[in-house]
Amino acid sequence: MNQKSFEEIIRLNKMIDNVAQEYWLKSVLYTPQWWLLIFMLLIPFFVLWKLIDRNRLQEVLLYVSLMSLISIILDWIGLQMILWAYPYQLFPATHPLLNPFNLSFLPITYSLVYQYFYRWKQFLIALIISSFIASFVLEPLFTKVGIYVLINWKYYYSFPIYIGIGIGMKYFVDRVGLVK
Repeated sequence: MNQKSFEEIIRLNKMIDNVAQEYWLKSVLYTPQWWLLIFMLLIPFFVLWKLIDRNRLQEVLLYVSLMSLISIILDWIGLQMILWAYPYQLFPATHPLLNPFNLSFLPITYSLVYQYFYRWKQFLIALIISSFIASFVLEPLFTKVGIYVLINWKYYYSFPIYIGIGIGMKYFVDRVGLVK
């Protein structure tokens, strides 16, 4: 790689970081959308703490962790490909790492589906319903309130991805041998 090109990339990244920091401080911090993100981060953890089956703690937490990891990776890919964007973030320049939908909301919702519907048929029905709600209710709602912007993406693209991730996570966690 040409050293001058690399230095130019670093210079532009610093400039983007400065602009993003200024945008976050002036246009994001303490807005209603920012508070919504705080609630979306904290409330699912409270719900999980109240509802988690203590006898299945290890496997449910594994499911939450893997779901978060996959969500973050796929979200990062989507952001890099400019498929969508997040005008509002909890902290400047941290998306998708601290995106509440990836970190708590989606993983905890799906882990509760995993916990309560342990037979495959029941699980698939609940997963399809949850994926439908995430794709066709929550994503449009997040778009309407301005925390999620579609660029080269459609809501219906998310639906099979949510289902696939849920199935893959259940299959993996079940195969790890933690399920009795």
